[in-house]
Amino acid sequence: MAVNITCINKSGGHHADPHPAISHLGWENEATGETSKSTRLEVRTGYVLDFVAKTPVPEIHLLDRDVFLNHIAFRCPGATSLDDLGKKQMKVDYLTSIYSRMRKRVIPHN
Repeated sequence: MAVNITCINKSGGHHADPHPAISHLGWENEATGETSKSTRLEVRTGYVLDFVAKTPVPEIHLLDRDVFLNHIAFRCPGATSLDDLGKKQMKVDYLTSIYSRMRKRVIPHN
């Protein structure tokens, strides 16, 4: 099953941080043609990844150039250890290490 993100809608106004600017995501299931929309609460990277990780997709590609810092840890599912925060690793590497524990074919791209 492949899921394509079909749209990223922005709420009105100026936003210094792009995350709260997103009002919803739209996606389509390639196999069935079924479409759906997320709510703002589901849009955060961690929530979308957590949702997709629980579906039967054959692989998940993570693309991001952010370093995994304290303010990012608050937006990710689960509790981050102080050791993980101290490593100053890339966000995709951290998330790959977490999600590779429960599924195969999580592929980071820095």
